[in-house]
Amino acid sequence: MATQKEVGQHLDLSDRTVREYLDKGIFSGIDGDRKRLDLDACRLAYINHLREVAAGRRGEDADDSTPDLATERALLAREQRANLRRKNRILDGNLLVASEVDAAATAVLSLLRTALLRLPSKVEPSNLERRAVLMDHIHEALEELARWEIKASPSADPDLHDEDPAGGDGLPDGP
Repeated sequence: MATQKEVGQHLDLSDRTVREYLDKGIFSGIDGDRKRLDLDACRLAYINHLREVAAGRRGEDADDSTPDLATERALLAREQRANLRRKNRILDGNLLVASEVDAAATAVLSLLRTALLRLPSKVEPSNLERRAVLMDHIHEALEELARWEIKASPSADPDLHDEDPAGGDGLPDGP
């Protein structure tokens, strides 16, 4: 049996550090008594703690809310791998960039609008009633298209983003 002071002297630790290690659960007292410590058990616990710190699996000031170096490196490697996959899929043409798709769709819809609005001029000039009806139908169709909202469909690739729990089909939501 040893006191906190004796453990500190044996391991070259301050009294405060011994108390902190007791609080963190690195050291444990005999039968839950913080004043009675097993010197051999504390020495082994301290050596194991130093090994964990040296291996990067646990920081010196680590607690449950502080991520350790190995975990952070693994998370960084995962993100880098996902970004590389995403870039490769874009370069291979298997993944489209949303802003580019939006720009292309806007250009196509603008051309469609221009072509539709030119249609009435192709109707015989003397038939003004037909032109007016056609123009009304064209404006109605264009207004309906303007109400459509296009939403991106989630990818099945877990590295790109989470799956859509609603099971969206990627089709635009109609009016």
